[in-house]
Amino acid sequence: MAPKSQATSSRKKYARRAAVTERPFALIKRGFGVREFVVRGLDKVRAEWTLLCIAHNLHRLLSLSRPQARASVP
Repeated sequence: MAPKSQATSSRKKYARRAAVTERPFALIKRGFGVREFVVRGLDKVRAEWTLLCIAHNLHRLLSLSRPQARASVP
């Protein structure tokens, strides 16, 4: 029996997951240079993550509203 990671259905699910849900995380990590949280405690981390998501969404909104900026979107 093949390991779970090598099963055809598992590879398809992982490929879809990487394309759909993990892209925003990668963009935030690469675009804003965030590798770890600055604060400690779940409530503070949630607040920091919310601010990062807002910043990411505003960046995307502004980038998509200007046609010349589309090529430079991370």
